[in-house]
Amino acid sequence: MTERAMSPLSTMHNKQVAGGFLSVEWLHHPERALPHLQRAAERGYGVWFCVVRHMKPDLFDPEVKEALRVIVRLAHECGLKFILDTDPTHWAERCTARDYNARLESIIPVAVNAAGGHFEAFVRELGNRQSTIVEISKAYNLSDPDQPMDVTCEWHHIGKPILGYRLVGRIGNYTGPAKIYVTAATNNLLDHASATCMEMQSELLRMYSDLPLDGIAWDEPGKGHGSLNCFRSGRDFLAWFRRDNGYDLMDKLVWLNEFHDTPEAVKIRCDYRRTWGDIHFHIQKRHFDEAKAIWGMDIILGTHPT
Repeated sequence: MTERAMSPLSTMHNKQVAGGFLSVEWLHHPERALPHLQRAAERGYGVWFCVVRHMKPDLFDPEVKEALRVIVRLAHECGLKFILDTDPTHWAERCTARDYNARLESIIPVAVNAAGGHFEAFVRELGNRQSTIVEISKAYNLSDPDQPMDVTCEWHHIGKPILGYRLVGRIGNYTGPAKIYVTAATNNLLDHASATCMEMQSELLRMYSDLPLDGIAWDEPGKGHGSLNCFRSGRDFLAWFRRDNGYDLMDKLVWLNEFHDTPEAVKIRCDYRRTWGDIHFHIQKRHFDEAKAIWGMDIILGTHPT
């Protein structure tokens, strides 16, 4: 259980939140949550916020639901409201197993120098888990960005001393500096524009509709997406972007991180950021509206924004 110091005002209105993870121990013995719930109530907390993570079972596993059924009852007996975190990140691999196109893709800019068309480069992993390179999406001569260059490339995974990929490729017979864009994917993060992700959010709420939950929360929708060395993408994101902005982002990649003061770069970057903002607004509103339809307008809804 995690605790935070309470102000007198928080205690007075009984709004302070205590948080806990559903542990493997509680999964098999949910009654062992009782002393922690009692301590939270005795110390003036009014809400228990529960997160299911750090173990293989996730919210879609029936045994998790049955353990939570007991813990929700115990929380209410202690006078605590119960908020369940439904964050898709914690069941991302289940989602990508159903639809691998639901995975988050990252577009990584890589500076290379070609000699007679040949180039070599190293792409460092963005996180501590191995991703999969999907494609070398584009190559540009920065002196003529309106004409992307043809590129062919092979890549080989390297585990030590730094996790990443060695690229060996050709850009025709070009000699000089160039910028290539590598698209990589990971199965443990989701493209939040994914229709499959949204469908599974709806399934999850229906699955838990018979539990007397007091709230639904989504902790940090942007977590895992914060690298400044890449641009978030995905199959459904790109389709959403094309529909909302009237052009294909993959044809404009170089303006995401080059030619900073040009009108085209400003427009494309604004379109990119706005589209992700619109997606996150839509998917959160959709999820919370469905929760209100199940548990009523008084349900507690919240997001820890990142």
